[in-house]
Amino acid sequence: MVLGIVMVISLVIMMMMTRNIVTPLTNLALTAKLVGQGNFHVKVTPIQSKDELGIVTGTFNQMVDSLGQYVNQIKESAEKEQEMKKRELMMENHLKEAQLKFLQSQINPHFLFNSLNAGVQLAEMEEAEKTAVFLGKMADFSVIT
Repeated sequence: MVLGIVMVISLVIMMMMTRNIVTPLTNLALTAKLVGQGNFHVKVTPIQSKDELGIVTGTFNQMVDSLGQYVNQIKESAEKEQEMKKRELMMENHLKEAQLKFLQSQINPHFLFNSLNAGVQLAEMEEAEKTAVFLGKMADFSVIT
């Protein structure tokens, strides 16, 4: 009878000790699964003991914090890079517009010069010398400006 009571008490003590070890490990495994799915806001309930289990849970919580900070840094970096690319595209667009306006400003005097020279030719064909001289001077003036 005494042996039976000792066995029952031993079993109860063994079950309590096993539960004290298995429950934190189960919680750690479940939390690790959540972290693996991308949830960096979960933590394992810290264990106050100084044994291996306490060290592992504390270290795990530190790792989760570090991962969360790292993910945030990567997101911020990606946002900054996207903003920089947007600015770069905008600057390229402004550069293209400036180049187009520069080319247009070069074309306009040539168009005016060619038009005036065509007028000179027409005036010479009609033997209007004063008009030809005037248009010739205007053509020369358009090249200077």
